[in-house]
Amino acid sequence: MNNSITRPPSKYRPLHEALDECTRELQVRQRCYDRWVAEGKLTETEGRDRYERLASACYYLDLEISSLQHATAKAAAEQINFRGGAPEQEKSQTAAG
Repeated sequence: MNNSITRPPSKYRPLHEALDECTRELQVRQRCYDRWVAEGKLTETEGRDRYERLASACYYLDLEISSLQHATAKAAAEQINFRGGAPEQEKSQTAAG
């Protein structure tokens, strides 16, 4: 077996690149699994299980990316409000107190 594949990567890629690769591999499996089952390389149950696991990984990577993008956008919006002074709610509470 090729040791360069089994060693830890020299560079960890961003989540969006991991999702791209995961999606690409899912497409390969969609094209190949029926043939691999017919050739006896794996059972239909194994193929379905592997496919579902990889599809789940793609799904969770996509959710994580969306969550991080939302959190980043929210933090940026809060930073903009902070730079302009206290948010309106805090200003009104300060004036009332």
